[in-house]
Amino acid sequence: MTQILENPKKEPTTFEESLERLTGRSMQYLRDVPLDQQMADMRERTGEPMEVVSYFPVIGRGNVMRDRTIPHEEVERLLTAALQK
Repeated sequence: MTQILENPKKEPTTFEESLERLTGRSMQYLRDVPLDQQMADMRERTGEPMEVVSYFPVIGRGNVMRDRTIPHEEVERLLTAALQK
């Protein structure tokens, strides 16, 4: 489903501005809050589940963690551990 949003400025907008208008959340919130928490917040706010859609082809093994997401802190911890090896 494609949703067309009004642009009252009638000027080109940045990708970030478009995301803020589409989600109703600030970029800081979108960057800092893990996706699973954003999905729970959206479900609570709208009464409907949030759907995450990927528009690029999956190559190779694809997303091996399709059933769950991990917080930013966990990704950073895993990356740090991998780089220290």
